[in-house]
Amino acid sequence: MNIPYFSNKDLFTTFLLGASLALVTNLRSKSLSLTSAINGTLTVATSPFWGYIFDCFIFHETPSLLSLMGTALICLSTFMIFFGDKEGENAEE
Repeated sequence: MNIPYFSNKDLFTTFLLGASLALVTNLRSKSLSLTSAINGTLTVATSPFWGYIFDCFIFHETPSLLSLMGTALICLSTFMIFFGDKEGENAEE
């Protein structure tokens, strides 16, 4: 039976990644609770767009055409809901 061995460096790196993820998640939740719902929705729904920007500039990877079309669909539907909601509020008055 082979039991995997993890060095202290591996365990420390895993701990740092986990602690960083917990901190980022906490800060994101706190920041979204301090903003309006529509701004929070736009921030969360456009995250695939920002992810591809970081992929291109930091990791020098180019996304596939299918991934770009999916990102465009998500962002387009978010903006349609955002601007459609604004028009709906004005029509009810």
